[in-house]
Order: sequence, then structure tokens, then C-alpha cells
Amino acid sequence: MLEFEVIAHEPPTRHVVEGTVFAVATTVAFLVEPAEEGSRVTMDAHLRGKGPSRLLAPIVTREMRKSTVAALAELRRILGNES
Repeated sequence: MLEFEVIAHEPPTRHVVEGTVFAVATTVAFLVEPAEEGSRVTMDAHLRGKGPSRLLAPIVTREMRKSTVAALAELRRILGNES
């Protein structure tokens, strides 16, 4: 289980969380901007490993990218927009 703390919440445009993923300090910002057909959500993740956990940062980054792609695909499926 991952636990993150909300450190900024500025509806409807910005949401930022902090937590630790496999001993790597992680900050994730979600930015919401108007788009032609609704909204565009941008996710920006910053990983900060110290000591041996620095070696895990690339692995955590890759896993975050894979889980984000899978979550977006599931969201598209649920919304009926599989493009």
C-alpha cells in the first residue's frame, strides 16, 4: 500500500502529493488545463533518493510510468473512450 500526503490542493487546476515509494521520496503534481474536448491532466513526478535508495529511483520511475499508463487505459475504458 502506498500512502501520500496532500501538500497542495488548488481546485480546479492543481493537486500535489508527497510520499515514499520503495524508500524513494516522491512528489507528484497533477495539473488540469482546459482542452478542446474537456480537460488535459498533466502529471509531473519528482523522485529523490538518498544513499542506496538513489539506485531505486529509475526503477520506481519506470513502475510509476507503467501504472499510470494502465490507470489511464482503465479510465478510458470506463468512460467508453478507448481511443
